[in-house]
Amino acid sequence: MLSIHLGKSKLLVASAFLAMVMLTPHSSKADENLDDVRQLLEAFYRGEKVAMQDLAQAHQDPTYLTAGGGWNLDGNGHFADQILEADLNPHFFWFSNNKWVINTFRFDGFLNVTGRVRLRMSSEQSAPVRTPSFMPRATYYFWFGDSKVEQRANYYSLMLSHHSNGQDGPFYNPDGTVNTNSGSFSSNFVQLAHYHLANYEYFPGWTKISLNWHPGFNRSDDLKDQYEKLKLNLEFKTRPIPLPVPVPGRTFDWDVRNFSTISYTLSGRDYIVAPNAAFPGITPRMAKWSDNIHLSTEFHIKPSTWRDIRLFVKYDLGYDYYNIHFREKINRIQFGVSGHVFRLGG
Repeated sequence: MLSIHLGKSKLLVASAFLAMVMLTPHSSKADENLDDVRQLLEAFYRGEKVAMQDLAQAHQDPTYLTAGGGWNLDGNGHFADQILEADLNPHFFWFSNNKWVINTFRFDGFLNVTGRVRLRMSSEQSAPVRTPSFMPRATYYFWFGDSKVEQRANYYSLMLSHHSNGQDGPFYNPDGTVNTNSGSFSSNFVQLAHYHLANYEYFPGWTKISLNWHPGFNRSDDLKDQYEKLKLNLEFKTRPIPLPVPVPGRTFDWDVRNFSTISYTLSGRDYIVAPNAAFPGITPRMAKWSDNIHLSTEFHIKPSTWRDIRLFVKYDLGYDYYNIHFREKINRIQFGVSGHVFRLGG
């Protein structure tokens, strides 16, 4: 009974902490709250001059917190045995409004350092958080020409990111299965991206095309032939779309945004289960072209009376993005809340 009581206590403490983080006030010229983002984008699409830096900062990845692990849509469907999943994205902006000139080549930009952490809390006894994903990254955003734009904009970024699970155990269990409890997972990658914003009537206002390259330094040897080396990503974000919610006597002005991503692994994932001479009894399984596709779509719904957070719905189809679980296929929908945390500029 004591261990169960402690497990519930951990759950309450963790949930209270994450809820406090989600509601923490933040500071940013571009994103004081979600209403400011909506006003900023509406001004941009109306044709008013808006700072490029504010546009780039307004499109940073939010933090989300799910209730439970979501509903798996595989076969009969069942809820994942998790209490929560959290993707924490604290953003720190540095070197803002810097202008660089190399010969006649001029560009502006700023640096964003993000201490990204993704974690899952299991519903097992004591509610353990097993092998969180640690993804600290530094991204330099830059653009050419005017620092203020209207209705159409292009900018770019160069990112260096780490991805590991903080473990140093063997990758495989003695029976040849992946050691998801304490097995070591580590990789590093560089991403080059182009962003485009425009006032299209039937097309998302914000698009991003990017290329991830894992050069191989500080990369776990056991990822060979079964984890991405080169991946192409296409992302979309809609502008805030009004979502009137009729209530007797008054109308609440809600809005919704959709974030969608389609990714394709160009190289590195030749096998779902790679051959391993140490485990001759494990049958290798080649990856089909469809195994290299990952689809994700999110809906962020903001009630009119909410200031900093949104209702959150997320659907994923492909292989798991949670570090060493990358060989596990997912077809899942999740529900929770999302928002921005610690958006600090300097």
